[in-house]
This record gives sequence, structure tokens and C-alpha cells, in this order.
Amino acid sequence: DSPSTMTSLSSRVRPRVCPRVSCVRASTQSCVRVSCTHKSSSSAAASSSSAVPGAVSPLGALRGLGLGLVAVSCTPAIMASSLVNMVHPPAALAIPQTSICATEACDDNDYSGIDLAAKGEFFTKGSLKRAKFIKVKANAVNFFGADLTNADFTDADLSDANFGQANMNGVNLTNANLTNAIVSSARFENAIIDNTDWTDVIIRKDINNQLCEIAKGVNPKTGVDTRESLFCE
Repeated sequence: DSPSTMTSLSSRVRPRVCPRVSCVRASTQSCVRVSCTHKSSSSAAASSSSAVPGAVSPLGALRGLGLGLVAVSCTPAIMASSLVNMVHPPAALAIPQTSICATEACDDNDYSGIDLAAKGEFFTKGSLKRAKFIKVKANAVNFFGADLTNADFTDADLSDANFGQANMNGVNLTNANLTNAIVSSARFENAIIDNTDWTDVIIRKDINNQLCEIAKGVNPKTGVDTRESLFCE
């Protein structure tokens, strides 16, 4: 991913559960979310370094890796654990193998109305140009690096889905719910995002600003205002 800043939108207003997941038993995929209070980078760095005198701040170590993430204030043990998991990701967090659609193009396929999450589908780096995902249940489904040019996600449940580095140029997301989704470094040129819910998404600031230029409406399922979910000015 680009070293440009990614940020969980909820961090701007109130304490929230950290967006990253720490797997405590990777073999059984038993995972827990870590509850932390978001702070500015400067205050978080100060609290991290003062907690363990003479120790290297985990936040500083993350910056040394070139990862421009929003700072969070956690206990030293949690921060250290997060650092280890990022440098050596647990098996349970690994990106799935390349999908079938990456070797055999799935352009123009129609997945409308399918519960993709229940079927265990994933589309990592797949070619899905103009594919139809109308009213699909794709919560936590992986679209990492997929080419979704002009795909249709109208009325789709995309909560917790991973669109990192995906090409979403021309995509139709009307009425879609993207709560907790990852859209870092995804491209959204000429996208339609009317009535979408972006609550707690992980997104780069420049992409967030781009979406705010076209954001409008209220999500019919969650009742969330699209511009408010993106914290548009």
C-alpha cells in the first residue's frame, strides 16, 4: 500500500475499538479486537515512550517501517503485540491466495442476490470488470487488488470487506453499506456513491477528500448520512 496516511474515520470524534485485529490463536482463527483511545500522533508518541523508560516507542518503530497510520494510545504490551503482528502477520490475517477470477477473467459475471460471505467466496486480484453484485451479502469478503471497473454494487452489504488497492473506477455503490470496510489505495474515478454508508472505514485522507466531492444522500438501511459518514466538511 502507499505510505500515504490511512485513517479510521471514527478516530476523529470519539474513542472507538481499534480497526486492527490481534489474533491470539492463529491456528484456530480466534481473534479479538483491541480497545484503544485515539489521540494525535504527537501525544500518542509521548505516551508510548514514557510508558517504558528508555524503550523504543512502538509507534516510532511503525513509522520507521514507513507506515503512516493514525496513532492510538494503548498499553505498551498491546502496542508491542500489534507491531509483531504487522511485521510477522499471523496466518489468520494473511491475504487469501490469488482467486480463480485472477487466472480466469470473471468480467460481466452476475453475482446478484448471492450471499458471497456464506459461500466463502473471495476475489483477490481478480478481473471483475462490469460484474454485477446487486444486493449481494459480501460482508468481510476479500476484493484486494481486484479490477472492479464499472462493477455494480447497488444495495450491497459490503461491511468489513477488503477493497485495498482495488480498481473501483466507474463502480456503482448506490445504497451500499461499507461499514468497517478497508478501501485504502482503492481508486474511485467516476464512481457513484449516492446513499452509501462509510462508517468506520479505513481510508486514505486524499481518497476520503475525493469521495467527499461527490458524496450525497442517506443510506436507506442504516439511516446514516453519506457525507457525515465520510466526515465531509
